[in-house]
Amino acid sequence: MKTAAITGATGFIGRRLVDELIKDGWEVTAIVRSDDKLPREVKALFADITEASTLDEISVRADVLFNLAALITFDPSRLNDLLTVNRDGTANVLAAARKWSIGRFVLASSACTVGISEAPDEVL
Repeated sequence: MKTAAITGATGFIGRRLVDELIKDGWEVTAIVRSDDKLPREVKALFADITEASTLDEISVRADVLFNLAALITFDPSRLNDLLTVNRDGTANVLAAARKWSIGRFVLASSACTVGISEAPDEVL
């Protein structure tokens, strides 16, 4: 059986990916802060991607890790939050994937990960 681990499994895209993977016969583990939106077939592991130590406390076995956890905001006052989740959190998950010996890492990202700029030819 193919196995997948997913961050952001309770989000808009993540929840749909979970459903498709289950439908296709995958065993799914979700790395979450809360499991209240997960189907019963999904194993929940509790961690916060912005805190590397919480990822160190869990062990994940999977063929692929999908990193879908992200903060989406267009509020310039939340730039630090955006970077903490989307930049630092992604780095933490990637480091954990190496530690867990997961061979395939899939990142879903958006323009929101680089910040907001008023200049059309400049990103922050």
